[in-house]
Amino acid sequence: MVKESVVWEIAQSLLMPAGAIGDDCFHEKMEAFLKPSSSVRLYSVDAFVESQHFSFQFCSPYEVGWRTLAASLSDIAACGGTPLYFLVGLVLPVTATEDDVEGFYSGMKACLKASHCTAQLIGGDTVKGTQWVVSITVIGEVASSLKRNQAQAGDYLIATGHHGLSHLGLRLLQQSNTVDRAFLPVQQFLKPLPKLEAGQGLQAISPTSALMDSSDGLADACLKIAHASGVQVLLNQDWLPIASPFMAYGLEKAQPWILYGGEDFELVGTVRPDVWHANLITLKRLGFRVHGWVADAIVPSAWLVQGESLEQHQRLEPLLGDKTFQHFG
Repeated sequence: MVKESVVWEIAQSLLMPAGAIGDDCFHEKMEAFLKPSSSVRLYSVDAFVESQHFSFQFCSPYEVGWRTLAASLSDIAACGGTPLYFLVGLVLPVTATEDDVEGFYSGMKACLKASHCTAQLIGGDTVKGTQWVVSITVIGEVASSLKRNQAQAGDYLIATGHHGLSHLGLRLLQQSNTVDRAFLPVQQFLKPLPKLEAGQGLQAISPTSALMDSSDGLADACLKIAHASGVQVLLNQDWLPIASPFMAYGLEKAQPWILYGGEDFELVGTVRPDVWHANLITLKRLGFRVHGWVADAIVPSAWLVQGESLEQHQRLEPLLGDKTFQHFG
């Protein structure tokens, strides 16, 4: 097994600021870290377990480092925030090598660079176990946090990107060891990007919008916004962007993957129509598209619908919680 001291030497050389190692805690002057300001501190922790959240059958340590950090940074993006620091806890089996650890932290470094993120690794811990477990704590800040309970009747439902690609990428990797790893769905699964700029941009334009990420799928995000805000979320089937790799499968087969596939780490939220139209160019540049509407509800729910307006839409089917994404389920 790779020595703990070597793990942290690798982490320090690749990611950590000078002087971060040497004490049991990272320390920063309180007036710098907790200085009076209007900013809100954000704290998020995620745990990732081998064979449950990732598999070395089709992920390298580099890709595990990238994917786990991207997932953790996405929680900050979902609040419209800026990541500042992160800590990593690693459980490593005796079969883990120095090359594995270097690959893991190199993947994290590459994810930060690709995401234009300046967050710094400031510490963590390493212990021996029977399989890989990764725990990541991210600390960030935001002027005022976007929350999933801020959707209002009359809002547009908006989202970034194309959903379902990560699910398709996973299926392709499970089916073949020779799949082209540069193919878009495979890249979306192996190297997702947290939508930090999009979250920050929406927060600056509309700090009362609802927002969350779609780590557990588009339908799951719609349901959680609906229940947190006490509204109906109406997802328009006709406005779902469908990525070209799905064309080979047909809409009937691809639509469940688009709705219920997970780990795309896109952003799903709401915005007032007047704000959308006043900031249309900026919001589209950030990757947002209108996906539907928000309506009043006696019982919070989410629906797949058709129609050109909130007033004249047809419900097709409810979005169901028991279909939502389960890791390697």
